Amino acid sequence: MIGKQRIWRTSAVGLVLSTFSLFSIVYMDQIERWMIEWLMVLRPGTLISTLWESPSMDINVDLYIFNWTNSESIGDPTVKPRFEELGPYRFTERMQKVNVEWHDENSTVSYKRRSRFDFDQNLSAGLPSDPIVAPNLLIVGLYQKMMLWSPMLRSLMMIALNIYGKDQTMVRPASDWMFDGFDTPLIKMSKMMPPKLVPEMKFPYEKIGYAYPRNGSMEIYGHHNVYTGRDKFEKLGQIAQWRYNNVTEASPRCKLKGSTGEFHPIPLVKGRPISYFLPDLCRELQVDYYGTTLFEGVEAFVYKGSARNMANGTDNPDNSCYCQENCQEVRSGLLNISSCWYGAPVFASYPHFYQADPYYADQVEGMKPDKDRHAMVIMLEPKTGMVLEIKARIMANLLVEPKTHLIYRNARKTFFPLIWADYNVRITDDLLGYVKLIPILELVGKICGVLGASLGVLMVFWYPHQMIWQKTLMQKIEINALETTRTSDPIKNNSVEDSPLLIGLQYTVAGNSNEMALSPTSRSFEGWKVSPLPLNFDVYLFNWTNPQDFFVGSGKKPRFEQLGPYRFREQPDKVDIEWHNQNASVSFHKKSWFYFDAAGSNGSLSDMVTQVNSVAHAAARRGADSWLGRLAVNVANRAYGQDVSVTKTADEMLFKGYDHQFIKVGKLLRPQDVPYARVGFQYPRNGSATFDGDINMFTGSDDIAKMGQIHTWNNLTHTGAFEGTCGQVRGSMGEFFPPNLSTNASVYMYMPKMCRAIPLDYTETVTVHGVTAYKFSGTQHAVDNGTLYPETSCYCVGGKCLPIGVINIGPCAFNASVYMSFPHFYMADASYLEAIEGLQPEREKHEFFMTLEPNAGVPMDVGGGFQANYYMEPIEGIDLYKNVPRVMIPMMWCEERVRVTEEIAADIALVSLIVLLGQIATGILLAGGLICTCWYPTRKVTHFCQSDPKAKASAFSPLAAFGVNSAAPSAPTAQIFRNNTSSPGNDRVGVRLLDYNRDSGLKAESGTTENSARELLIAEDSPDVIIR
Repeated sequence: MIGKQRIWRTSAVGLVLSTFSLFSIVYMDQIERWMIEWLMVLRPGTLISTLWESPSMDINVDLYIFNWTNSESIGDPTVKPRFEELGPYRFTERMQKVNVEWHDENSTVSYKRRSRFDFDQNLSAGLPSDPIVAPNLLIVGLYQKMMLWSPMLRSLMMIALNIYGKDQTMVRPASDWMFDGFDTPLIKMSKMMPPKLVPEMKFPYEKIGYAYPRNGSMEIYGHHNVYTGRDKFEKLGQIAQWRYNNVTEASPRCKLKGSTGEFHPIPLVKGRPISYFLPDLCRELQVDYYGTTLFEGVEAFVYKGSARNMANGTDNPDNSCYCQENCQEVRSGLLNISSCWYGAPVFASYPHFYQADPYYADQVEGMKPDKDRHAMVIMLEPKTGMVLEIKARIMANLLVEPKTHLIYRNARKTFFPLIWADYNVRITDDLLGYVKLIPILELVGKICGVLGASLGVLMVFWYPHQMIWQKTLMQKIEINALETTRTSDPIKNNSVEDSPLLIGLQYTVAGNSNEMALSPTSRSFEGWKVSPLPLNFDVYLFNWTNPQDFFVGSGKKPRFEQLGPYRFREQPDKVDIEWHNQNASVSFHKKSWFYFDAAGSNGSLSDMVTQVNSVAHAAARRGADSWLGRLAVNVANRAYGQDVSVTKTADEMLFKGYDHQFIKVGKLLRPQDVPYARVGFQYPRNGSATFDGDINMFTGSDDIAKMGQIHTWNNLTHTGAFEGTCGQVRGSMGEFFPPNLSTNASVYMYMPKMCRAIPLDYTETVTVHGVTAYKFSGTQHAVDNGTLYPETSCYCVGGKCLPIGVINIGPCAFNASVYMSFPHFYMADASYLEAIEGLQPEREKHEFFMTLEPNAGVPMDVGGGFQANYYMEPIEGIDLYKNVPRVMIPMMWCEERVRVTEEIAADIALVSLIVLLGQIATGILLAGGLICTCWYPTRKVTHFCQSDPKAKASAFSPLAAFGVNSAAPSAPTAQIFRNNTSSPGNDRVGVRLLDYNRDSGLKAESGTTENSARELLIAEDSPDVIIR
C-alpha cells in the first residue's frame, strides 16, 4: 500500500538522519580532526602545499650586533670585555622552497630553502655603515683547528698568522658583519693552499660575515627531507633527513628530529614540549609548554624556551648526545654549535645570556638579560598547530681562551657575545580570520546535529502518527465506472529537457571549456604541435665600423650599421610530448628548423660582419681575479692574436657558428663550463630539441585559467638565475593565454634564453580582421631593474644595477656580460644611445607587442623582438682591455611577426559570438523562469478567486464526468488518474480535495451537506493526488 510504504520510508529516513546526527554530535571533535588532517597533509598541487612552498607570512628579523668598546685592554686579564648593543637592524625575510621533489615511496618531500632579506631603514635603529669592533673570529677558529696539526705545519702556520693575522680585532661596518660579508688576507691565503695538503684550511666562502651568504642562497640551509603526513599524520612536517643524512656530522649519536617550523603534531597536548630542527644550529631545540592564553580572541598554547632547553648534557640528559669534547667544561645555558661555524668555537644561548648560568654575564660588561626582550615565545593554535606568533631569539657567542703563541695568550677565558637575532612571525589577518571560523563551524555543526536528530525523531514517531490520524478522519466517496488505461510510457517534459537553447548553453558553458583545454584529442592540439601559420624569423646584425678607435681618449664613439634582415622560414614542432594527468600538464621539447629565405632577405649569408670579441673579453673577466690568471690571459691574447673585435660571415655569426681558440682551450681545461664547441648567436638551435630546454605547461583541463601557463622549465619552478619572484618560472610560451583577459593586468611571456618572464602591459584595444582584441606591449616595466617598479629590483645581479632599459642575462648565459633590450635601445635610458652612433629607435619598428582576443586568450597579431648587447668595460691588468671605455655594445636583434589569416580570425570571432549569445540566452531564460515561477501562477489564482462561485464549481465539472461517463479518458488523463490494479472489475479513482471550504460554491452542485468541515473524495488505496 502506498500509504504504508510512505510511512516506512519516512521512518527509515528519520532513523538514518537521527543516527547520523547523534553520531556527529558525539564524535564532532574526531570528525573535525579527520577533516583537518585531510586538508593539511602535503600533496602536490594542493592549497596547503602551495602555501607551504611560498609562505604568505613575512618574517621580520631584527639583528643586534655587539660592539667591543675596550678591545685595547684585551691583554689585561683583570679588565672585563665591555660591549654595547647596536641595533636593531630590521630585515624582512621572504622564504621560498625550491627544487621540491615528492617521494611517494616513503611519504616525504625534499627541498632546498632560499631566503631573501631586505633591509628596512625605517624600522631600524642603526645604519648599515655603523662601525663594529669584534674579536678576530678567523684567528680563533683557525687556532682551534691547528691544535690537531703536526708541530712543523703548526709552526709554518704561526709564521703566516704573524704576517696576515696579527690583528686581535676586526673593524668593519655593520652591513659587512651581516649579509654583505668581507674579504680578509687569511681567506685569500686559504684559497691558495692545496686542499689535500691542509684540508682544515678549506674555507667554503669567498667572504666572512655572521649572516653571509644567507641572502638569496639555497645551499647554506642545506637539503631538507621532511615527512608529508600521508602515511602517519603525526609525522607531518617532521625532519627525516638533512643534507642527505638522518644524523649530523658533529653529533652522529643524535638522530634528527623535530619540526621544521611550519607544522606541528596535532592536536597539541598540554604539558608536552615541542621540538624544532634548526639548520642554523645544526641540531634540535626544544621549547616547553607554558600555558594557554587568548591571541586576539583565539585560544593559543604558549611555549617558551627554558633553562632546561639550553642545558648541556650534564644538567639535561636529553641533550647528552650533543655533547662534544668540552661538554663538561661549559656550564649550563650554552649549546656548542661549532660544527655549524666550520670548527670555530661558537656557542648559542638566549640573548644577553638570559636563563644561562650567571657566570657568563659576570665575565663581561654590558649584558642586561630581560625576560620581555630575550625570552623565546611561541604561540600555536591547538587544533591545527598553526603558528599565531613566534618570537625566536638566539645569540651567538665566541669562546676566547688564552693559548700559547696566540694573539690572545694573555686574555682571560671569556665567551664573547657576537650577534643575536629576533625572528618575529605573526599570522596574517586573512589566515587569522579562517582560524577564528574553526570554533564557529564546530558550534554550527553541533547545532545542525541537534536539529537533524530532532527532525529524525519527528520523522520516526510524530509524522507517521499524523498520517494515520488524518486517514481516520477522511471520508470515502466512490466514483463508479471510471475507465482508465495505464500507459507504459512515462510522460516527459520535453519542452524543457529537449530545448535546443538549453543544450546550446550547456555546450557553451561546459563543452566549450573542454574543447579549449589542450589534450591529444582537442581541436587545438594539432595547431599547437605544428603551427598552421607561416613563421618568418628575421635577424638584424650590427656591423661595427670603427673598432680601431675603441680606446679611452680616442674622441670617437663606437659606430654601427644595421645589416639585414636575414629572413629564415621557421618550421617548429613539439617533440617528446608527455601528458601528466595528475596535475593537468604536458611536458615537451621545442624543435625548430630554420631555412634561409634569400628572396625575403636584405643581404646574403656571406656578408662580412664585425662584432665585439665577447669570448676574449669574457675570458679576461674570469682570469682577472688573480695575478696568475691575468698573466695567462695576456699570454693567450698575444699567442692567438686576439683583438677587441672579430669579423665573420653572417652565416657564421648566426646558425653555423665559428671556431674560437679560447673555446678549444676551455673545452680542455673546464669542459663543464663550455657547453658548445662553436660560437654563434643561434648555434646550435637549428634542429635542436634541447636548445629551449624541457618545458612543462598546464593544459587547462582542470582550470581553464591556467591553460598555456608554464609550470616548470628544466624541471625547475625557480631558475635560480635571479632572486625571489624574478627567478620564478611563470607566464606563457606565447601560444596560449588565459581566457577572459583584463585590461588591468599584465600578461607574461616566459623567455627560456633569458631565464625569466617578460611582462606585457595593456596599451590599447584594436581590431584584427574585424575581431576586437587587446594589445599588450613591452613597456619600461619589462626592462626595469627597480628604477620605476620596485618589484623588479631583484633583476639586479650581484647588486650591480645599470640604468633602465637593459636586462642582465649573465646568470642565464654562463655569466657572460650579456644584456637584452628592445631593438635600438627603444624605451631605454638615453645614456645608451649617447655612447654610440648608428641606432635610432622607432615605436613602429621596434615595439614588442602581442594582440590577444580577450575571451579566448588567442594571439592574433605578434610582432617585435629583443636585442642582444655586450657590456664592454675595462679590466685592470689585461693589456687588451685596460684602456677600453664602458659601453653597451649592440650585437644583433631578431623578431618574429605572426598575424592570423582572415579565415582563422573568423573562427576566433565565433568565441565572442558564443559568449554574447550565452549571455543573452541566460538573461532570457532567467526572465522567463521568473515569469513562470511568480507572475503567471499569481495571475491565474487572482483570476480564479475573483470569479463567481459557479465559475469556480465549473472548474471541477470534469470530475463528475469521470464518474458517469464510460468512455475511456485520454492517455495523459489516464496517466494522472491511474486505475487501481488490484480491482480491475470495478475501477475507481480517489482524488483528495483538501482545504476546499464550503463557501466556495461547490456544495450546490456536488450535493454534499453543510455539516462536513471539508469536501473529501478518497479511496483507501488511491494515489495522493492533491488539488488545492
